[in-house]
Amino acid sequence: MNQDICFIRRFYMALIAAICLATLSARAANSGGVSFTPTSLELPVWAISLHSSTDGSSATLYNCAGSTDADCYVDLAQTSQLTALAAKMSNVTVPTDTYDSIDVSYCQNSSGNANYTYQMEGSVSLAGTMYYTATSANGYLTSTAANEAYIAISVPGCSQEYKFTNPVTVSKNSTASITLFTTLVNMGWATNTITSYTVVGSYPAGYNSQSCVNNGASNYVCSNAALLIPYFGTGTPTVQYYQFTDTTAGSGNGVGAQLMVLLDSVGNFIGAFPGRVFTTVTAGVMNFGQAGGFDAQITTISNTSGSSYIVTNGSQTNTSNGFYFSGFQLLSAVNDTVTGSGSVLGNTVDYTETRTQ
Repeated sequence: MNQDICFIRRFYMALIAAICLATLSARAANSGGVSFTPTSLELPVWAISLHSSTDGSSATLYNCAGSTDADCYVDLAQTSQLTALAAKMSNVTVPTDTYDSIDVSYCQNSSGNANYTYQMEGSVSLAGTMYYTATSANGYLTSTAANEAYIAISVPGCSQEYKFTNPVTVSKNSTASITLFTTLVNMGWATNTITSYTVVGSYPAGYNSQSCVNNGASNYVCSNAALLIPYFGTGTPTVQYYQFTDTTAGSGNGVGAQLMVLLDSVGNFIGAFPGRVFTTVTAGVMNFGQAGGFDAQITTISNTSGSSYIVTNGSQTNTSNGFYFSGFQLLSAVNDTVTGSGSVLGNTVDYTETRTQ
């Protein structure tokens, strides 16, 4: 079973739950910051439903019976909690239809809230010393293990639509299998050495008060968004990691991104998790200012020729939103490197792509 992803398999009218969890070693970003995998991430899951964009219909798979976020928290790092969530979605009968997305509500009343909040906890090694997430009173980072605590991360919006690679048709008296993949790998980032940034406000490039906490001095703890990849089918995917480094003329300074690619047993794409590489460098096209689209699900992975693909979470006809890598390549071995070009938020970007795992 792959050690980099977590997944829940659910069947209409029948249920199988299987969860894969791991805490991986932290990976260093550029000077001053380190990415880390949280040991706990409590996400308020209020509702899960299937959705059809063709006729606008929805089919509810799960509703939280609680009255507060705390009642509806699901810890994505805990097998028992994922299994319990899957069990609550068992024996569900849905109307016949063709569904093309899974919708997850993170607020009790999505129409009345501007954002939702989840809790993240973990540890990270900074300059040889282990630090732990902490309360604001302890500066959000502490070297005292006994003071480890959750930090609250606020995210804009209250629901998220996760698209299937291909629509799912549920017919009468049939059983359909859907797998939801998620990961916490490198989701967090922390530093205790930063004193200033050339950014809007007082937060690192691409981040703000809704994705970081700061102690008013040099301590920052930030987070990528928790994402899901819905897949119509079963099976354990293989996972490949890729890192992109900005080499655009005048800004080739190490700013970059990572892409976790999920492939089925015959090498077809299931989906991909994009992520920012946390760094103290603030210049460059891939600095992901204004969010940069890297906290959004991949919307297109299409083959152009051989091992070359278009990978984007924006639109192939409107590259001003999100990112658009028109020459992404599946590389055969770890440490293989190629160069490519594309766009981030409408800005042309040249990059080096390296398979790291």
